[in-house]
Amino acid sequence: MKDKLKIAVIGLGDTGVIHANAYMNNPDVEVTAVCDSNRNNLDRFVNGPWKWAGWLPESSEFVRRHKPDHRIKKIYT
Repeated sequence: MKDKLKIAVIGLGDTGVIHANAYMNNPDVEVTAVCDSNRNNLDRFVNGPWKWAGWLPESSEFVRRHKPDHRIKKIYT
């Protein structure tokens, strides 16, 4: 079995949410973290429909507060 590509999405404006949704629907990818400096964008994402599906990545308001995770192989902004 192939390991999933673990990624983080930084920036959850309109385009970031589109990208995050595409990654979440890709069976070869796992979105493990999301981040946005705008608390409203972050809250909108975290409380989105994927929350009710039982999927929720680690989230952070600021990149500098996000602890390093060496499992993440790609970061998309």
